[in-house]
Amino acid sequence: MLQGFPKFAVSGLLVVWLMSGCREPQSPAPQEASPAAAVKEPLRLLIVDDARLATAIPRQWQARADRELVVRQMTSEQLLALTSRRLGADVVIYPSGLMGELAARRVIVPVPDKSLQDEAFARRDLFELSRLREVSWGREVMAVSFGSPQFCLLFRRDWFERLQITPPTTWAAYQEVVARLADRKQVADLLPAEGQPWTPVIEPLGSGWRGQVLLARSAAYAQHRSQFSTLFDYRTMTPLIDGPPFVRALQELVETARHGPANAQQLGPAQVRREFLEGRAAMVLTWPSRADDQSGEGAPVAAAFAELPGSVEAYNFRTQSWDKRGDASDQRVTLAAMAGRLGSVTRESSEPLVAGNMLIWLTGRLSADVCTETEAGTLFRESHLPLVGRWIDRQFDEAAAKSYGEAVQQAQNRTAWLASVRIPGRPRYLAALDDAVAEALSGVPPADCLRKTAAEWDKITDAIGRESQRQAYMQSVGINP
Repeated sequence: MLQGFPKFAVSGLLVVWLMSGCREPQSPAPQEASPAAAVKEPLRLLIVDDARLATAIPRQWQARADRELVVRQMTSEQLLALTSRRLGADVVIYPSGLMGELAARRVIVPVPDKSLQDEAFARRDLFELSRLREVSWGREVMAVSFGSPQFCLLFRRDWFERLQITPPTTWAAYQEVVARLADRKQVADLLPAEGQPWTPVIEPLGSGWRGQVLLARSAAYAQHRSQFSTLFDYRTMTPLIDGPPFVRALQELVETARHGPANAQQLGPAQVRREFLEGRAAMVLTWPSRADDQSGEGAPVAAAFAELPGSVEAYNFRTQSWDKRGDASDQRVTLAAMAGRLGSVTRESSEPLVAGNMLIWLTGRLSADVCTETEAGTLFRESHLPLVGRWIDRQFDEAAAKSYGEAVQQAQNRTAWLASVRIPGRPRYLAALDDAVAEALSGVPPADCLRKTAAEWDKITDAIGRESQRQAYMQSVGINP
């Protein structure tokens, strides 16, 4: 056992860890903490919206530490309803999109530099999105990542090989692939038996997800290399969501939805993935999850993953024109803060270094045991690539697993990224965007839908406080106001 945790930094930890059976690559143990720093009060952990992590973390803790850990759970709705800055916790693990809420309320503090620089954390092993982008607020590292999935393109590898289709690299090419898969004359001999439900493509357009799909589709159109403003003008907080890049993306989303199933607006990423694994679609937008795997031990599916498409041009809000994006490596933009989990040290913690070291312990050498337990996570280290099978459904074969690892590695190491609304009021902003997509799917012109959204976003911003929201938005995109 680890005596007097958080002195898990002792050299003996490496022996205990190796005996535990964890398959993470070896790394030196952290430096030993001062005996005087050991405090016997229980460490307090609050976990938001993740019952599986609330079970997995204590299990790993009890196997290795002798200090008591008190774990509480809370929903994001309950968290946002709190009026106090005190959470009754030393560490909080929460949906990544809520960082802005917690940072703006000064509930969380930067992760101690000493923790981040510990060799056992192997910070350079992290994908860039998890090392520099999604964990930062302004220029301060406010969290560590437990994994942050992005939508991927999941497709039938055997179909694409048979039809000589390559995974589309732009949304324009994606629309062409959808049209080709929808042509029953071309795919007649590949279709399931007569009467079996089938559709060429499914996108998760259920409540809470359709706005995220729109942002993922818009990212490459809206993120221009010469501007910080994407969702809002960072100088005035004027919404840009009704601008040309988002209108174009919504028009294309509606066109694709015509080829999808009638119940697409009831499906989230997990349901879409199951539809695919049950043979009801040739191509979907989703990500895999062993934690949410309901496929059992079915026959392996000949599938593959690829990054979401991008664009050969991006919209310049300053000049109000479309500009070329550059070469193929510059055409994709990753949507961040969509569904991942972050861990932060709370302001009220009397032992911030201990709390920081706890997060390092969980997301460092224990990450393949702990972070695979959440349905909202994915691999986030280079050293996770050989272990990618621990994050994906059992029905995906080794080739599919390899393709997923490569897609995540590429997406999370891109310098171009778009945050999925991570400022105070996030649920309200995203709900308004969900409504816009639903109206567009019902036949309302996309431009009209997004104008309505922009007006609603203005109301939300004014209700919270335009100047405070402006500062929060600047910090959310990496600028210190």
